[in-house]
Amino acid sequence: MMNKIVKSIAILAMLLLSALAVSAATVPVSIDSVKIDGDAISPSASNRLSLERNDDIDIKVTITALSDVENVKITATLDGYEYGDISDSTSVFDVEANTTYKKTLTLTLPDRMDQDNYKLKVMVSSRDDETLIQYYNLKIDTVRHGLKIKDVVFSPENEVKAGRALIATARIKNVGKKDEEGVKVTLSIPELDVSDSVYIDEIESEDTITSEEVYIRIPNCAATGEYKATVTVKYNDGEDSISKDYTINVVADEDLCKGTGKTVLTIGPESQEVEKKQAAIYALTISNEGSSARTYTITVDGLSDWATAEVSPSNAIVVDAKKTEAAYIYVTPNKSATSGDHMFSVTIASSGETLQQVPLTLTVKGSDVSSVKKVLEISLIVLVVLLVVLGLIIGLKKKSESEEEPEQTYY
Repeated sequence: MMNKIVKSIAILAMLLLSALAVSAATVPVSIDSVKIDGDAISPSASNRLSLERNDDIDIKVTITALSDVENVKITATLDGYEYGDISDSTSVFDVEANTTYKKTLTLTLPDRMDQDNYKLKVMVSSRDDETLIQYYNLKIDTVRHGLKIKDVVFSPENEVKAGRALIATARIKNVGKKDEEGVKVTLSIPELDVSDSVYIDEIESEDTITSEEVYIRIPNCAATGEYKATVTVKYNDGEDSISKDYTINVVADEDLCKGTGKTVLTIGPESQEVEKKQAAIYALTISNEGSSARTYTITVDGLSDWATAEVSPSNAIVVDAKKTEAAYIYVTPNKSATSGDHMFSVTIASSGETLQQVPLTLTVKGSDVSSVKKVLEISLIVLVVLLVVLGLIIGLKKKSESEEEPEQTYY
C-alpha cells in the first residue's frame, strides 16, 4: 500500500515539474488578436480566409505583456510551401508588464503555391528560448485573370550597337483561373521612340508560354549609354496589363551618322543577285532628326542600257521632323543584260545638297544569250563538217570495194 502511495506521489511530482517546465518555457505574453489585411482571424474558429497567390498580405499581431521581458520577437510563418519558407519577423523589442503592443508583418505569397489549405503559425519568442505559438487556418486561392512575366531573353544579351536589331522573347505564366487568349507582348525603348509587338494566341491556366521574337531596331545615331527597355503584356481583352523594366546598353556607331548632319540614311542590302527581267529591291530608310520637315530626292545612276530603275512610292519624299520614312528602289536587268556583276549608285539629296551617294552591286544570274548563240553556231558548223567528212569516207570506201571485185565468165 505504501509503495502505491509513493509511486502516486512521484507521478504527481513529475507532472507538477513538467507543468512548471512548460510554464517556464512559455513567454509571458498573450496574443490578443491577429488580423490579415484588416480581417480578424481566430485560432479556434473553423472559418478560413481566402487569399490569392502572388499577393502581399499584411499580418497585424496584437500582444499584451504579462511581465517585463527583454528581446521579444514576433514571427509569422506559412508552412507547407515546397520551394522554401514563407516567413517574416519583427526586430527584437522589450515589453513591459500590462502593456499592449501592435506589430505588422508582411508575407509574399508566391505564384507557384498550390491552391490549398495552409496553416499560419504566429510565434512570440524571447532570447531565453521562451515561445508562445498559435495556428490559424488559411486558404490560398488564385485570381480569375492573372499573368506573370517569368523571364525575358534579349539578343544580343549584353549590349547592342546603334543601327542594329535588338530581339527579345518573353516567358509568361498564366497564374489565373481562366485561360487567356490574344495576349499582346510589347517591347519598347521610350527614350529612343522604338517599339514592336507580337501576339500569343492562348495561354492556358497554370501554363507557361514563350512568345515569338519581338524585333526593334536601334536608331543609327543613338548615343552610347544605358536605356530602359520595357516589356508590357496586355490580356483579358486588353483590360489588364503587367510590365517589367530592363536595362539595355547601347554602343554608338559614329560611321552611321558621318556626313549626314541631321539626316540618318540606311540602304541595303548593298549587293543582290537576280535573274534577268526580275527586280532586285533595295530598301532605303530616311530619318529626319531635325526640327522641321525636309524633302529628299532619290536618284539612281550608272544603269546605262543594261537595267531600268523605279523608286516607290516616289523619288521625292517628305519626312517630318523626328520621323522616319522608307522608300524602295526596284532595279530590273534588261533581256540583253550580260551575266555577272554590275555597279551603280543611289544618290540622296536635300535642298540641292548631296547628302550621300551609295555604291551598289547587282549580279545578273544566267548565261549570256549572245554567247550561247555563238556557241550554237560554232557547234552547227563543226557538225556539218563532220557529216561531209563522214560522207567522203563512205564514198571512197565503196569505190575501192567495187574496183577490187573480179570479173565473172558465163558459158
